[in-house]
Amino acid sequence: MQISSIKKQIEDQYQILGQMTYDSNTRKEPENLEVTGIIAKVTELKQQIVAKEEEIKNIKEEKSVIQTATPGKKFCTNCGKENDANSKFCNYCGTKID
Repeated sequence: MQISSIKKQIEDQYQILGQMTYDSNTRKEPENLEVTGIIAKVTELKQQIVAKEEEIKNIKEEKSVIQTATPGKKFCTNCGKENDANSKFCNYCGTKID
C-alpha cells in the first residue's frame, strides 16, 4: 500500500514536471531550478520504492525460513504463528488453517 502511495506521488511530480518542461521549451527559457528539484524528488521517491520492495522481499524470505523450520507444524497465513499440524484454527488469531 505504501508503494502505491509513493508511485502516485511520482505520477503527480511527472505531471508538474511535464507542464513546466513544456512551458520552458516553448519560451526557450534557461534551466529551471524548480524542474531540477522535481527531478530530485522523483529520484528520491523511486529510491523509497526500491527500499520498500527490499523490505517486502526480506519479510517473505524470513517467513519462508521460519515456516520450514519445524516439521509437523502448520503456520497461520494471517499472522504467521506456528500451530500444531492438526489445528483447524490458529491458536493466536483464530484464522481458519487449511
